[in-house]
Amino acid sequence: MDKILELKGKIFDYREQVQSKSRSKSKFSKKVEKISSRLYIFLFILTIVGYFFFFFSRDIFVDDSPIIDSGTGTMSTQKIGEINVQVLSRKVNPSSHYGEFLFEVEGDQLNTNREFQAVVSEEKNKTQLKSRLMKIYDNYYVLQVENIPVDWKKLVVDFGYVETDLADFDLENSTKQEEKTLQTTFNFDYRKVKETSDLEKKSKQEYVIEMTQEQIEQTLKTRNEADKTIEELTEEMKKIDQKIEENREELEYKTGEEKEEYERANQRLESQKQKYEDKIKELNETKKSLEEKRQKLIEKNREAQSEKTN
Repeated sequence: MDKILELKGKIFDYREQVQSKSRSKSKFSKKVEKISSRLYIFLFILTIVGYFFFFFSRDIFVDDSPIIDSGTGTMSTQKIGEINVQVLSRKVNPSSHYGEFLFEVEGDQLNTNREFQAVVSEEKNKTQLKSRLMKIYDNYYVLQVENIPVDWKKLVVDFGYVETDLADFDLENSTKQEEKTLQTTFNFDYRKVKETSDLEKKSKQEYVIEMTQEQIEQTLKTRNEADKTIEELTEEMKKIDQKIEENREELEYKTGEEKEEYERANQRLESQKQKYEDKIKELNETKKSLEEKRQKLIEKNREAQSEKTN
């Protein structure tokens, strides 16, 4: 009987040990699950922070490195041989990594054997980017650039032309023609280039429509400014006429040096009035030229609209 009781006690002890170990394992498993859950949350937060750091680091940290940028408008003008090239605008879409750079070439109206070209590279990554230089019309060219790196710092554009010299044409060897290449370099710093999310590649007709519309609006603006200036000058001329008349009335009561002073004053007023008349004449000629230009732009815009539709 004692042996049975002893055996029964051992069984209870063994069962207690097994249950105790099971409880310990359960606590350990819960602890591991808790740690794993926290680890996953930490890694998720770290990933999000890393994403924002990568894409918005430019906004977080101020870049105080020297800005080397060619600018736009008159300040960007560079000479290539006897022609001038200036940048009219530059835009980049950070989402699609696509950029557009608009150039105006002056002094190339008579040359028929000149082909303009452009090569674009990204300075930081030392890579040449896929690009295309397209003539829109007249002296306007657009440079389309693709695959611009997310972290780009400066784009370097080598802009120039290859010209064939037909004066050295050889009848015995028609393939032997002298070619010369001239170029200049434009630098575009990311801090100076406009970012826009709606920028996308367009067809030649779309560029023509867009540019002619802008120029039509600009000619109207310039013409309105000329009208305003003419109006102001006309008012000034009325004031001059009034002052001259007042001086003439005063002359009846003046003698000697005082009379001569009034006469000289009227001469200066007449001279000023003549300058205003000449300026008004010049502005009217400008208005006439602007209207001719506007009509040509309207016609070009219509042609592009028609080509785009067809």
